[in-house]
Amino acid sequence: MEMALALPIFLLLVFGLIDLARVAYTQAEITALSRTVAQKMQSPANALSDCSLLTGLSGVGGVLVTPDPHSILGDPSPATPSAAGPSDPPAGQGYLYLYPALAADPLNPTECGTPGAARFHGEVTVLVRYRFQPSTPFLSTFLSGVTLEAQTTVETGY
Repeated sequence: MEMALALPIFLLLVFGLIDLARVAYTQAEITALSRTVAQKMQSPANALSDCSLLTGLSGVGGVLVTPDPHSILGDPSPATPSAAGPSDPPAGQGYLYLYPALAADPLNPTECGTPGAARFHGEVTVLVRYRFQPSTPFLSTFLSGVTLEAQTTVETGY
């Protein structure tokens, strides 16, 4: 009798801890991704194109991240909220937002650079947003709208 009362609570605690560990892992992964892309943006090789920054993002560390559709040439800084700023990703997915971006269409790998556009000496920012999706159905009613975020700003080396 006591086992029938205690087991559901125990299982909820165990699976809740697993989901909390997944949140911590996902935050660590998107922070590492943000730092890695920011370091790549510092390189003079990436001063004219976003191609190497936008390719190979899918499934990084088990976290699905794709280029943000609003991360285009002339995009606003993520520090300045606006309608055309960083997008909110769907559940279970993340978006990578570059500022300043050089891509005309970040979702099309052939248009990841704009002729005549270049990054100049100054700050570059990488913002990664990920909408966490809990695996426990009970917890998903409480945590379905949690968006994790990691931002890295560095000075360019050119």
